[in-house]
Amino acid sequence: MPGGPSTSVALPVVDVDLAAVCGTTIPADNVGGLPAGGGVGQDTSAIACPNGVPDRLEASPGAVPIRICTVALFDVNTLLVSNLSALLAAAATDGISLGGGAFRSHASQISLRRAHCGPSTYDIWQRPSRECRPPTAIPGQSLHEWGLAVDTPRAAPGCPARRPATPGCKPTPPPTG
Repeated sequence: MPGGPSTSVALPVVDVDLAAVCGTTIPADNVGGLPAGGGVGQDTSAIACPNGVPDRLEASPGAVPIRICTVALFDVNTLLVSNLSALLAAAATDGISLGGGAFRSHASQISLRRAHCGPSTYDIWQRPSRECRPPTAIPGQSLHEWGLAVDTPRAAPGCPARRPATPGCKPTPPPTG
């Protein structure tokens, strides 16, 4: 993942303090409006991306076809397009320019495990994610392989420059009113 370690955000993106999402992974099952299970295991090949949004078909870890749409610089499952677009628009309004990574192939996930966890079969397929630096999901278990997670680097313009990596970090909702 570009930009360093990430932490999971456990709030819907519509309720996230945008400065707090810098340097995080936003899993799709925490994003409102997704089907039960957050889209994991769902064939999304027949769900079109909005007009004008570049797209392609990919295969998930279980060879289930998924439609990947490009929103700004993020390649995400078609199920995330609306919510990610709203998050990016809200961030832009707050002067935050988010970039980072999203969909990655099974082969890319294996490469990341090798780089972050070690080269052995144990390192790639069995080592607990928390023992990797940065923590990296076992191939086949990453929401990125479904296009259902988004990483944001700590160094994104408008993000706090020295926000500490805090596992389990839960951003607070913005004030209302």
